Amino acid sequence: MKRPEILSPAGNFEKMKSAILYGADAVYLASDMFGMRAQADNFTLDELKEATEYAHARGVKIYVTVNTVAEEWEMERMYRFLSYLNSVGPDGIIVQDLGVVRMVQEFFPK
Repeated sequence: MKRPEILSPAGNFEKMKSAILYGADAVYLASDMFGMRAQADNFTLDELKEATEYAHARGVKIYVTVNTVAEEWEMERMYRFLSYLNSVGPDGIIVQDLGVVRMVQEFFPK
């Protein structure tokens, strides 16, 4: 039987480092944009890039939550954010809004 992937939340950079140190195969985190837990200590765009590089250098996957329901007036901002994520290179995107799923598919084709 294949061992399941150990996925841990990473509320901030220090928590992410701890999760990796203690053996997480993957971490999930939110940016300060489009994450459902707006009051959490989320990652800035620069920290998101740094976190992805840090994790990938250690063989750990990064999943980014984009789990708010996007309003029509946010669509341009969402496109810019997904474009940025595409340049950063996370291993997966955690999405709630089905409209955002379609947008993610445009930026991250199979």
